[in-house]
Amino acid sequence: MREFLISLQKRAKENIASIRSKIDAATTADEVRSLDKQLTEAENELRSIENQLTQLDDDSKRGAAPVGGLNPMAAYGVQRSGTPAASEELNNETRSRLEFANYVTRGVLPQSVREARQDANTKTSDVTVAIPENLMDRIITKMEEIGHILPLVTHTNYPRGAVIPVDGAKPVASWVAEGASSDRQKKSMSGTISFVGFKLRCEISMSQEVTVRTLPAFEATFVKQVSEAMVKAREAAIISDNNGSDRSTGVLYNANEATAPDKKVEIPKLATGHVTYKTIMDVEALIPAAYDGTAKWFMPKKTFNGTFMSITDNNGQPVARMNAGLDGKMRPVLFGRDVVYTDEYMSTYTESAIDADLTFAFVADLSDYIENTSYDLGVQSKVDWDTEDHLTKAVMSVDGKMTRRDSIVKLIKKSS
Repeated sequence: MREFLISLQKRAKENIASIRSKIDAATTADEVRSLDKQLTEAENELRSIENQLTQLDDDSKRGAAPVGGLNPMAAYGVQRSGTPAASEELNNETRSRLEFANYVTRGVLPQSVREARQDANTKTSDVTVAIPENLMDRIITKMEEIGHILPLVTHTNYPRGAVIPVDGAKPVASWVAEGASSDRQKKSMSGTISFVGFKLRCEISMSQEVTVRTLPAFEATFVKQVSEAMVKAREAAIISDNNGSDRSTGVLYNANEATAPDKKVEIPKLATGHVTYKTIMDVEALIPAAYDGTAKWFMPKKTFNGTFMSITDNNGQPVARMNAGLDGKMRPVLFGRDVVYTDEYMSTYTESAIDADLTFAFVADLSDYIENTSYDLGVQSKVDWDTEDHLTKAVMSVDGKMTRRDSIVKLIKKSS
């Protein structure tokens, strides 16, 4: 193969020299332009051949995979030695994406990692490949697009165990007489919050046939599978009454319920209570005015359509509406307040008897909820010996909790 490429290189150089001679002998502008175009094509062909020669030398030094195996670089117009074309060079981003795809689908470590494994001080059991920056951005973007809850919370990246002060009492201004002074006040940081790192893990399996696709198809599959799994796990933890022992603390959990209970409106047990117009007014009355523009309703879609859409005020006007936004999509609104669906994270309201109290809807400003990510994403992979399936796991370290509970009002159906 090397001899063949060298012969092509020689022939291309001879062709370039011939075209340049013709340009020197040309007598018209049109002839010069035509020959100049031929010269450009011939020079591009020469560079392509020389790149293939360089790639061939690099592959022989590193022990490249045989021709016919996985070639994610084909999606970028880059071919292995022995194929028709090769791009002039790979930029750092493309190299990073290629190394990541090769590691996940074939278990081939980048040169830098292979060199590190030779160091006696390096721990080989945990050496892995970082996700390329552009792929990481796409995963996070995808999470924001398909998640209804994650875009509403506050995201931070504090180190694990960091202690963050919480603002205490605010200063108060006083009216004073001419020449008089006011009491001196000091700013108070009355409390603190800290975050630990709960490990969120997702393992996916792809068949051998899937892994031989081109690089963009591989990335799209990986992004979709990891995104959906991570979003559901993180949002389920946020919209829950989990106490934070093994995952993020849920919005509905109040560690100080005994001494500082959450505001709530309770629906009495079967046959004596139903969700009515007054129920909604009772909830609205408990929401501080400071949160009128930011607090939202959270409930399953079936609860909104099956229960609240049928409620009317004293004039017979519905209190729940479906308004069309500028994009034409219908947006649920309850008494002027946006409604966020939580179908997979909360139980639907029922008129039937229940065995335990059910929080079927609540109002809150989720910007007061902080989700802290101390480790964004790491990936490891292996191949199943019996099936050739490619197993990939993604891990991130996440913790979250509600920093202020002023905006929360729960709507609870009492058990019978």
